[in-house]
Amino acid sequence: MADPLAKALSLPPPRGGGHENDYRLWGNREFLRDESRTTWIKIGLPWNDFQELSQPTSRAASWADLNTAPRDLRWFRELDGEVKAANEDGVRVILTLADPYPPWSSGATAADTDLSYSNSRKTGYQKVPNDLSPNGPWAWFVSHVSARYKRGAAPNPEGPHEPRATEKASGYDPRLGNPSGAWIEAIEICNEPNTILWPQADIHLRVAEMVRTAEALSFQWGGQRILAPATLDSPDPTDSFPAGSRTDWRVFTERLLDALAGFAPRVPVHWSMHNYRDVAREVTRESSRVREVIDLLYAKNWKGGGDRDVYLTEAGVNMGAKSAESAARDEQAEKIYRNFYEMREQADVVLWTQHAINDATGVTFRSALRDDFDFAGGRPGPPRPSWHAWRTLPGA
Repeated sequence: MADPLAKALSLPPPRGGGHENDYRLWGNREFLRDESRTTWIKIGLPWNDFQELSQPTSRAASWADLNTAPRDLRWFRELDGEVKAANEDGVRVILTLADPYPPWSSGATAADTDLSYSNSRKTGYQKVPNDLSPNGPWAWFVSHVSARYKRGAAPNPEGPHEPRATEKASGYDPRLGNPSGAWIEAIEICNEPNTILWPQADIHLRVAEMVRTAEALSFQWGGQRILAPATLDSPDPTDSFPAGSRTDWRVFTERLLDALAGFAPRVPVHWSMHNYRDVAREVTRESSRVREVIDLLYAKNWKGGGDRDVYLTEAGVNMGAKSAESAARDEQAEKIYRNFYEMREQADVVLWTQHAINDATGVTFRSALRDDFDFAGGRPGPPRPSWHAWRTLPGA
């Protein structure tokens, strides 16, 4: 049997604070830390939220902007506080640098009409940035996150910025840290690139560039683990979808591993994926897509040897329009419970992540542990059966 499987909850990005899945609020912290033995959280961090209206031309300009972004609302300060609370509780934090991307970074528009994507419901916000090199706008965002959340950095009242003469003389590096002294364990560099991002032609090459750049930046700045590529375990070749809009999960995995042949990271780099289809189909560990991916990591000699750890950074059951039906709610709990135990017995699987803790009115993807958050009353909805199932699952 593998070591005890760690449990994680996926949370939305901070957009001004006080959101329904804020780690610190609504009993979320007490449930995760005290009741359910959940030892990781994953927080989404879309680049577009912070720099949609900015087009920095240097790292120094980008970092100065990010310290106050967006539009002087200082949303990173809100994230600092949430991450610091998790640090205090011994809960590890992953930040996922997901889409949407600023359209200016790719030259796209929200109404992009490229014929390959006209039927796939993709927008200009999902087009891969043009420059993924270690010294470009995407890299400046990644490096800010890595520098801001370096473990052991002294509290920095402004956040990462280029040193001034007086700061150089004082003996500390102003390019590191944040006002709260918060730190993160890992950076996940993208989200479901085989289905969400475009263009899909050679998407594996773009993601390979992201992996190499992020590893170099983490090595230079914060030393965090890098997680990638957060592949969705669908579609299959037999699924129906517009040509060129998605890439079969296995084909994408094989191509990316080939593109990263010879990759020798200097900081820990681990494979991540989302196993929704495995959960929905109630497969055994032997017949799971997770097992197939692990086999590919060994067959392709991922990183030239060493660990073949897989981080399942998003999973659960989307009940959709049936979320109020008791049968669907019971089924959600049962499927989460079963897959967690299947993965717990699977060697090389390190983490299993439930998405998310609270649903919100108007969100059609309904996979959380509690019913819709009551914004008028300022309180979460009632627990679903999955809430109680998650609480009983063992943690590491």
